[in-house]
Amino acid sequence: MKKILMTAGAALLAMGTVASAATFSIIGGVADSVPGGSTGSQLETPENEVLDALLGAVGSSMDGFSQGTVHLNRDTVLRVEVLGWEAGWINTFTIDGTTVGKAVGDSALVTGDPVSSFDTSFMTAGDLDFFFKSIGGSLLVPVVVANGDTTVPGAGPNFIASLDASDQTDGDVLWLFFDDNAIAGDNHDDLVIRISAVPLPAGALLLLSGLGALALRRKRNAA
Repeated sequence: MKKILMTAGAALLAMGTVASAATFSIIGGVADSVPGGSTGSQLETPENEVLDALLGAVGSSMDGFSQGTVHLNRDTVLRVEVLGWEAGWINTFTIDGTTVGKAVGDSALVTGDPVSSFDTSFMTAGDLDFFFKSIGGSLLVPVVVANGDTTVPGAGPNFIASLDASDQTDGDVLWLFFDDNAIAGDNHDDLVIRISAVPLPAGALLLLSGLGALALRRKRNAA
């Protein structure tokens, strides 16, 4: 029993450490914001229509980083949410073998709520393995934009990453704003993804608390 309790205690301490650490970090990159702020006669809209719908205000913006690498700081299961898109091209997002996003069809899907979601398998800490893919216009071969891509906004398909809807480099909710560079603008609403850690099942905490209660009962009986 002593060994079990020591193991349980160590696990509980480990959970506390994990819980206190930010889920994600952005390494490198250039401070940026969504929408990017380009103007011009070819710009379809200066706003990020997905953000406008989610936050309920026209002209909504969010700080983040372009050209950076998203790092997962701990082993966990991730929840991936498709928040919407406003795009004419076919843009998709792939992580953990699952691909989601805009196929042939509606050019806009902006609801103010997640369009769809799924949970990944158990992901190990390290640079997050994901990529966007875009095809349309004169592109004969899809353009792939992976985590760590250094394409400058406006120079080609790219994404901006934001943690906890701010300009901080550590956080628990990852926002990814993709721009397919199809027009002379960088409002980054061609595909918007949100990723967060799936909470630890209550059963795990109950197991540890149950072991603690069992030990206390044994101690009282021995007395």
